[in-house]
Amino acid sequence: MHRIESSRHHRTSPPPPPGHALLIHTPVAGLQFHEFQLAAFPLDLGQRLRVVREPDNPYDARAIALYAGDRRIGYVPRRLNKMPARLLDAGWPLIARIEHLITGYRDRGPAHTRPSPFAYPREMKIVIALFIPLHDQGRS
Repeated sequence: MHRIESSRHHRTSPPPPPGHALLIHTPVAGLQFHEFQLAAFPLDLGQRLRVVREPDNPYDARAIALYAGDRRIGYVPRRLNKMPARLLDAGWPLIARIEHLITGYRDRGPAHTRPSPFAYPREMKIVIALFIPLHDQGRS
């Protein structure tokens, strides 16, 4: 995996995991609500994300959150979450992976070191791919 730390990077990740097919490819929604927390949190191209269904979300009953470790980075966009939500509700183990990552920082901290609690994303875009197993093995 490639660590993204310099001012601006564009990279593309590898093919789907073995035994999986691409379901959707989309930018992550809701980044603006998590940018400050993500500024000092390194993300990797190709990093797998935890896919968590949020049926009780007050803004979207089909919400699907994306987590890097224990940090929520955003959501599958509402306009694309109908089918993945149904698949998750039916027990399909979907996999999310960071496919494209653009970061750019301006640092307001002392000595301009990164990561800094004063580093704010000037631009951040995370594109993920959501994969589904080709066969129903592993369904709960």
